[in-house]
Amino acid sequence: MPTLAAATTKDELSDLSLEQLSSIRVTSVSRRPEPLAKAAASIYVITADDIRRSGARSLPEVLRLAPNLQVARLNGREYAISARGFNSTAANKLLVQLDGRSLYTPLFSGVLWDAQDVFLPDVDRIEVISGPGATLWGSNAVNGVINIITRRASETQGGLATASTGTQQHDAAARYGARAGAGSAYRFYAKRDNYEQTERADGVGASDAWQKTQAGFRFDIGEAGNGYTVSGDAYDGSADPVRPERQTLTGANLLLRWSGETSAGSRQTVRFIYDNTHRHAPGVFEEHLNIFDVLGQHDMKISERQNFIFGASYRMAQDSVSNGTALTLLPAEKTLRWGSVFAQDDLMLFDRTRASAGLRAEYNGYTHWEFLPNLRLSHGISDDVVIWSGLSRSVRAPSRIDRDLYTPEKPPYLVAGGPDFESEIANTAEIGLRAQASQSLSYSLTTFYERFRKLRAGRINGNGALEFNNGLSGHTYGLEGWATYRLNRAWRFDAGFVSMRQKYAADPGSIGEQSSLGNDPKYQWQARSTWDASSKLSFTANLRHVAALPQPVVPSYTALDINGAYRILSDTSLTLAVLNAQGGEHREFGTVQTGSEYGPAVYLGLSVGF
Repeated sequence: MPTLAAATTKDELSDLSLEQLSSIRVTSVSRRPEPLAKAAASIYVITADDIRRSGARSLPEVLRLAPNLQVARLNGREYAISARGFNSTAANKLLVQLDGRSLYTPLFSGVLWDAQDVFLPDVDRIEVISGPGATLWGSNAVNGVINIITRRASETQGGLATASTGTQQHDAAARYGARAGAGSAYRFYAKRDNYEQTERADGVGASDAWQKTQAGFRFDIGEAGNGYTVSGDAYDGSADPVRPERQTLTGANLLLRWSGETSAGSRQTVRFIYDNTHRHAPGVFEEHLNIFDVLGQHDMKISERQNFIFGASYRMAQDSVSNGTALTLLPAEKTLRWGSVFAQDDLMLFDRTRASAGLRAEYNGYTHWEFLPNLRLSHGISDDVVIWSGLSRSVRAPSRIDRDLYTPEKPPYLVAGGPDFESEIANTAEIGLRAQASQSLSYSLTTFYERFRKLRAGRINGNGALEFNNGLSGHTYGLEGWATYRLNRAWRFDAGFVSMRQKYAADPGSIGEQSSLGNDPKYQWQARSTWDASSKLSFTANLRHVAALPQPVVPSYTALDINGAYRILSDTSLTLAVLNAQGGEHREFGTVQTGSEYGPAVYLGLSVGF
């Protein structure tokens, strides 16, 4: 999907100073709006302007812009995305939300990225936290939180049509928005994506070509902090070739939200979500999943120096699986429930020192009650420099894979579930520094240490089958950082890196499971240049390097993506993107037999506003 906005105006983020950019208000750290520069967490914000300039055509490709994320593509449909390690296509320690709707699947406690999509020009920003966020967001927010926030309907008025074609993907989309009376607005969109088959190292096709159609709407009444929102999406995807039966993916979701704000500055929110997914993978499994999610929260402004937020949530998932020969879940039908209450107090201790303490008590049907505390301190060394620290306990609650997976479909089993599998536990310590060094330079540095217990491993039971248990423990530590330098109003440089070390060991009698540990590089870095050559012509170049992955071995690689945009008219733009412009072929994830290889690719895109 070409991600051009119609025209760049003086009000867009590209024309803001670094000081103004640092004042962007984020909600993912404290669950209430606060300036990015004051947030006590390792948070990176991908702005709408970043997305537009990147030329990215899918949500996973946009997430490559966050230096604190590990993003690797396995094939045309599957991505491995995580933060601070444990990366795999079934990564399970990263919580992802789209306008408050959790994209988590109870199948494996992670995200199936082929089911997640959004019309990219409607995205306002993506807040990426590396590090725990369990107190405010719940279990599975162990190593990170991704919060995707779309624009209000009042900010997407008129029409926008986009289309692109290229080496591996062809797409088209349209959106139209209008006012619906005083204080209300709506928008509708529809999009179609066609992905070509990728190839593996031996030149054989990966049989991963697929198509997906999605449509959705948003209706807003009132203001952002005081009004109603109704939004929803529906999608239908299928894979080619048909062997012997087509893989299909369909689904729909609905969000209802009310927010109210008092004259004293307190806020209340009530939200309801329904999410339906039907996935059919012939010979593997077929799943019908219905999720119902209710949340109520109150953000109380006690004084100018103190804010107190509390709330409660309830989530139910009705999961029905038709088992295949490769994957069997017993029982085939299961209703899962989660409930939680949470509270966090944010207090200004001194003029430049702020403390935040919170606790979530969360119930799940497998391990019952989990307690997730969090303590954070931040201190302003000056108006432009903030140092912060955090101590957190988070858990990755059991999923259906952990407890209910059997293979083959009938005994004697080779894999026999994990009837006693408990939550994985992480205790995390962080120290960070965020600074506006000058009007041209800003940077962020964070060092972290995470101690893990009860990670998933296996043991051989009395029947000779592998049974999941919590027999693995260890630690991860590292350093991550990024900086922005604005040479002048037209030219900006961004750079970031992550360096990380991991050490884990299995308990006596346990077998360490590599899929639980993921496949992570010891370091990665990226550098991005955005240049407005004129009022009509702009260029973005993104250079990224990922160190070798250990098991299975994936060689290190460096990739250069270049995107140029030319504004033909005030509301009409043309883009030309060259991916992997450095030449050569490289694999990002998986084995030689399972992972696709990627070389140079070219895309031409058109965006027309009306």
